[in-house]
Amino acid sequence: MKEFTNDDSINPEATYAATQKLSIPKLHNQAASTLANEIYMHLLRMQKENKVSDIPLVLRGGMHAAFKDNRNDSYRVPVQPDYVIDYKNTLIAIEMDTGNQRGTANAEKVKQYRNWLNNHPLATHKRLLIIFAVMDESIAPVIVKDRTRRVVTLRERTGIQHVEWMNDSRIGVYCALSIFSKELIGNLIQGISMSNRSERSFFVSQWFGYLAGCVKSGSMFLETVNKDEYKPFSQKWDEQWEADEYMSLKENEKRPKHFFVLYVDTGSSIDYRRITANIRRVKTINESDLTNLTINLLLVYSSEVERRFDSIGNLKQLDIPVYSTSSEIFNEMYQRGEQVEYIQDLPLQLLSRHG
Repeated sequence: MKEFTNDDSINPEATYAATQKLSIPKLHNQAASTLANEIYMHLLRMQKENKVSDIPLVLRGGMHAAFKDNRNDSYRVPVQPDYVIDYKNTLIAIEMDTGNQRGTANAEKVKQYRNWLNNHPLATHKRLLIIFAVMDESIAPVIVKDRTRRVVTLRERTGIQHVEWMNDSRIGVYCALSIFSKELIGNLIQGISMSNRSERSFFVSQWFGYLAGCVKSGSMFLETVNKDEYKPFSQKWDEQWEADEYMSLKENEKRPKHFFVLYVDTGSSIDYRRITANIRRVKTINESDLTNLTINLLLVYSSEVERRFDSIGNLKQLDIPVYSTSSEIFNEMYQRGEQVEYIQDLPLQLLSRHG
């Protein structure tokens, strides 16, 4: 390539023509490539820490046999992810979201992926996890604004499609900021997911054990409550949105404080619907004349990282008490032998207006 100097022999027209032929990656492609590299480096670190034994390849969507669109095939691929990870009969499709498409367009992609899952011969016996990674400043420095609202929009739109595949355990949809996507994928590869009730039940019972160990006997009383004690239900209540645990905490000489406990699968579009459905239910109960109970909603995450990076929208305007915490922080208290006498001393972060 000729250097740019003050040499009068340089032909401006030829130089301009040459620059027009330069291949400069689009922001979308550059961000997707950067994220793929970060994911792979994260998986390498996980292998070094003995969290995973094998490192799966992070391939461009069109390079994976299951997503190649060959014109001569009897079945044409309806959708192609930006990158794909193939690991132990699970395909993780990574969609880089720049925010330029409507949320409904991404919801339509979920339909196309389900079409692929039901019809492609290479999808047989495969589980498909779709991750919409919202571009943020961690992979595109030109992005300076908060992108959490975009994540919430995608969870709302893709969650609407859940009614079509609610009984299909082969598919899962997640939406997250790019900065958290590598952690999310690492968890999914390790099999850490609360995508169904049977998987969550183990984690809930484990967290409840930590909580019980942190409550000082004789000063505070913890007990589970039958779900039928909490009425009325909100309109169009669906039992699939049931909380994972119902409990009460009571300090001496005070009324018990009731909690609906949801163990949250971070980034999951389905769990976003569970959260919003339970917010409506808690509001219905708290405003009802049929009961004098005040219910609190408690969102429990596996780790503090997951709790901090889960995008569930701004709850500050809510008149119902919503808290969040993590099993990790309760486990640390439990291991230290720490016990508390008052509810306010438990590591519960208030997300809404009142508590």
